Amino acid sequence: MLRAEGHASWTTGSWQVVVKNGSARFYQQGNEHFSLYPAVQYDKATIIQKDDVIRYETLADESQSVSHVQYHYQNGVVDVEIGFLPKKSKAVLLSIAGELLAGQQVQLDKRLVTVPLRFEKHEFPHAKRMTFWPGESDKQMTVEIDGVNFANLRDYRNQPNRNDLQVFVHTKPGQTAHLRIVLGEQKEQIVNIPQAKPEAKKSHIKRLEKIKTPSWATHDELELTTSGLIQNRLLNPGFEADMSGWGWGITSYQMSDRGRRPWVLDQEVMHSGRQSLRYDVLPLEVPPMAFGMPIVTVPGQVYTVSFYAKSSISGMRTSLFIQTDAWPKFLGKRFELKTGWQRLTYTFTAPNSLARIGLGDPWGVKHRKDQIHGSIWFDDVQLHQGDSPEDFMQCPIQVWSDTSTRDQYIFMKDHEQPVKINVTNTTHDNQKIVIDVSVRDASGVEYMTREFACELPGNTKHIFDLPLAQTSLKGLIRLQMKVKANDFEKTYTGRVGRIEPMANVDQGRFRYGLRHDWLTADDALFYQNLGYRGSLSFFAPKDPNLIDQLVSMDFLHIITTINKRDMQIPQFDHMLYTQEDWDNFSEELDKVLPALQQQPVWKTLNEPNVSGYANSPEACAQAVQIFAKKVKALNPKALILSPDPYNASRDGQSWLDRFFKAGGNRVVDALAIHTYRSRPEDPDLATDIERLVELKSRYGLSDSPIYFTEGEGTCPYNLPLLNASPLRGFYPWRLGPLSLDVGKAERLAAAMMCRTLLACLAHRDQVEFYLDWGEEESPVQAPSLGTPTAKMCAINNLLKLLGKATLHSEKLIGDKSKTYVFTNDDGSVVTAMWLYDLAVDRGESQGKILTMPILPPDWKLLDFMGNPVRFEKQNKKIALTLASHPVYLVSPAGSLDAILNHLDYTQIGGLGAQSVTLQLRRNSQNSGSINVVNRLPQTLEGTLAYRIDKKTWQQQPLSLNARQQIETPISLRMLDSNPLKMSNVEAVFTPEGNRSTVSRIWQQEAMGVTHLSRKISVDGDPTDWAGVKPLHIDGASKVWTWLKQPTWHGTKDLDAKLYMGWKADGLYACIVVQDDFFSQKHDMPNSWQGDSLQLYIDLMGDGADELGTRYDSNDQVIAIALSQGKSQMYRTLPPEWQIGFVDEGPILDGGCAVVRREGLTVYEFYLPAKQLFPLAFKPSTAFGLSIAVNDADADHQRRQALVTTPLPDQPHALPELWPAAVFLPE
Repeated sequence: MLRAEGHASWTTGSWQVVVKNGSARFYQQGNEHFSLYPAVQYDKATIIQKDDVIRYETLADESQSVSHVQYHYQNGVVDVEIGFLPKKSKAVLLSIAGELLAGQQVQLDKRLVTVPLRFEKHEFPHAKRMTFWPGESDKQMTVEIDGVNFANLRDYRNQPNRNDLQVFVHTKPGQTAHLRIVLGEQKEQIVNIPQAKPEAKKSHIKRLEKIKTPSWATHDELELTTSGLIQNRLLNPGFEADMSGWGWGITSYQMSDRGRRPWVLDQEVMHSGRQSLRYDVLPLEVPPMAFGMPIVTVPGQVYTVSFYAKSSISGMRTSLFIQTDAWPKFLGKRFELKTGWQRLTYTFTAPNSLARIGLGDPWGVKHRKDQIHGSIWFDDVQLHQGDSPEDFMQCPIQVWSDTSTRDQYIFMKDHEQPVKINVTNTTHDNQKIVIDVSVRDASGVEYMTREFACELPGNTKHIFDLPLAQTSLKGLIRLQMKVKANDFEKTYTGRVGRIEPMANVDQGRFRYGLRHDWLTADDALFYQNLGYRGSLSFFAPKDPNLIDQLVSMDFLHIITTINKRDMQIPQFDHMLYTQEDWDNFSEELDKVLPALQQQPVWKTLNEPNVSGYANSPEACAQAVQIFAKKVKALNPKALILSPDPYNASRDGQSWLDRFFKAGGNRVVDALAIHTYRSRPEDPDLATDIERLVELKSRYGLSDSPIYFTEGEGTCPYNLPLLNASPLRGFYPWRLGPLSLDVGKAERLAAAMMCRTLLACLAHRDQVEFYLDWGEEESPVQAPSLGTPTAKMCAINNLLKLLGKATLHSEKLIGDKSKTYVFTNDDGSVVTAMWLYDLAVDRGESQGKILTMPILPPDWKLLDFMGNPVRFEKQNKKIALTLASHPVYLVSPAGSLDAILNHLDYTQIGGLGAQSVTLQLRRNSQNSGSINVVNRLPQTLEGTLAYRIDKKTWQQQPLSLNARQQIETPISLRMLDSNPLKMSNVEAVFTPEGNRSTVSRIWQQEAMGVTHLSRKISVDGDPTDWAGVKPLHIDGASKVWTWLKQPTWHGTKDLDAKLYMGWKADGLYACIVVQDDFFSQKHDMPNSWQGDSLQLYIDLMGDGADELGTRYDSNDQVIAIALSQGKSQMYRTLPPEWQIGFVDEGPILDGGCAVVRREGLTVYEFYLPAKQLFPLAFKPSTAFGLSIAVNDADADHQRRQALVTTPLPDQPHALPELWPAAVFLPE
């Protein structure tokens, strides 16, 4: 024991306990896990210490509740005794960091509970014995409580600025409470109070050091692909492991010959080891660069990259190119080379959290004309933290897997090749090597293990065969390869896609496609085996004969020529055409189209409804009419697609309506549109398909198919700093794979894509094409190994299962779930079931229990990769956890009736399905609507009852078709610019039959936004706003703080008036803040910590549709502050890209001014319409808007804010509380 006056420290196993100032802190491996607060006032106590006992006896003081606190340590147990004075008691608190317990199990007396990943509104049961991390002998901690009223675990993660849970001990007045805290099972050791460990001395042995894993990777359960070396973060820096850990940069490339291999592993020329990477330069060609896996960096820290290079001709030049997590924020340097090896270095300050090292020629090099025909060799690349290069270092033993097939896919067949387990010794000495290989499914369940051993001479490689044919495992397979050699030990990760060959599988008319430029016939053959049957490019093929080749292969390659790279005319989407432009357009088509007359399907105009698109739907109809006429003259059988607006709901459908009205329906053969959305059920893709069917039918296109020519490309990672998540729909992911491991986010992304395709396949009589924008292939394969994806493996399984199956029916077996029953031509049945509960998709809940009768022996229950699902049998039923990933019930021919009967006795969770969703919408200055959305796959009859502001109830009978929405108009309080008007709306829907009623109560605040007729100068001078009625944000009633005591000290401390207006060009506002002290010492992403303004904008006004949703895909947050000496606007939270087409970061157009005058701070800003797209700047447009005026005061700490949300809540992540804003008429 180490002790000082009032302090003590004990250690047992990996636990350390530090008692100081009356409280105790419990450390696990140096990290604080628990803190105990026994309510003693340390500065008013006498301290007695002896051996392993420390006792605090309080002095006489009316403020004291405690008579004494005593800590006694013995053999890994801390006994805590807390005595209370007569008639006095106080809660004893044991605080635990939320991230440590999230998703973990806790034993509460005899009951085992799981702590939700995020806060959920529920209570944990009372318990006098609590065991944390049960079963983990070294980490386990047990708290036994006696002499108290009760104790329970409480979750405070919903509280502002808190992320903890607490053991709350309710004590008895005048009694003594006992806590017995048992730490693991290890014996006591004598140690010091936890302190920073001294830096380890460098060794000549290439030793692994501990590098902290980012919290987002830990939460995702993702092992990052790095070396683990402090001295060199790159996994395979000397190319001794071939191209493992390296791939191609996703850049704009230019290559005349797709068959050329510009990159080669060279075993004749190397700086060290067995081989180097050679780049054969051909002037004016720019192949993809060789890129390593992204490495986590600390913003603001200095890093150094170094590499050895030489050239065949002196004076050749090459580039080091560094991608970061913000596109297009690039770093790097161009170097001149010599014919001998030289070490080249580059030092940089990390601008953000990721860096990816690239070698070769970036796409802009062709404009510098400094390429020389010849070869360049690269070797021994290094990246480490620091401002100067260190001696080159790499792992002594490197292990990787290789299937010797394209992109590491193995097709299941009779003579299936084994996986090659490669091991290389990068040292000069012989090494005795043992490799333990664990073969696991995508979720980490182990199916098989193998051990390999050999003695490997220095600088040599050995290959072991790992046959997978002996296991039934399919889909994405994870390989964990733990290697031991002398004092070196490391686990390497590999992945293999073991899938069904699909080239000869009949999928009917439906085609799953990918984006691919410069496609070849060999590419198409490979993609067909994966499951793709089509692709799309914005480039016409260089060899028109390819069109006939692809047609003969039944592979549909869609192209376009209108206003893209193949036409030498001004861009149609950038300008309004004059008659001369139309004539040039027609002439240019006459030049381009004849060589492409065999093209079967033509894309026309891309996303004509995005912000800034110059031409109207009527002008677009004219362009397509000219194009279609010329194409049909050359090939009457060619299929002409309509222009494809972004996003298959919202204004995409209304844009197509206008296009068809303008005559576009007479010149197209199919409806094309993009599907981008945050989740396939949000908004519901199946419902949108049905609305698209109705739309095209209205214009005589009933028999015309639907082509989804772009969709999702769901991000397989969860990086909060990039706003990247599977739940944000499309994300322009350009950093390549982050890891060879498989995290939860990648599995969720695969599930999302399967759910999207299931909606399409359920309507395959209408939907003929779906294009996944997430794949963007390089024109170069070897020597890169390639990376199979969970998404492709899951989709391969789905397409194989369904083939050309058609939807028989949709069943409802639980709330927020979908069940499709498909039948095949042979009578076999495939039933797909999944949850689309947002809490489950977010990982806040593990899923719901599905129960169904025991399955007949010839029925199979498969997971989304095609492997058997594990379930429990109980009471003649089976039970399994259903979550985000589809589960497939496969049954033989003749089983349809039995399946339908089986589903009648199948249930998800303990509650039935909610029949409708009730939504409130503001539609104008004095009106709105209650939207009733049928959530069922069948017709629903019922009655809607509602009342406004406690007035008379009104009733309306409703009949809703499957998933139909009906709007019921209502009158709301008339709005002006001040004050906020509250509307109390109550609605109850009572369905016929025995379904439960659904009710909602909204208390919606709303404000009007004045139409401005005058010019507003954004200069921080409020005089331009004379005549505009301000909204008073009253400090007396609108100050939010997370502190318990009041922080507001009158209007001079904090008060504000908000002037807001709109014009056709955007949103204007001026906020005059009364504040006696100004403090802002932060950069813009952190400006909320000082005096600043935050705007919370719900572009669709749907924040209250589902309580607890928090930010969704159409919300954004904008900060305005006087930061680093200048007025700035910065978007801290962007909407999904394919909704708003804006990124996180500075807003440089528009303008803002933050002006400080005596006792006042004025925030004035202008946000252009395109920064708030798709918000329509016209009268009666409604959206969600909330404001926070942050105030830091003299201590430079953010301590309070004026908010427009109802107290005690702040706007952060609570869009259901944001007031509605409505653009008032002129």
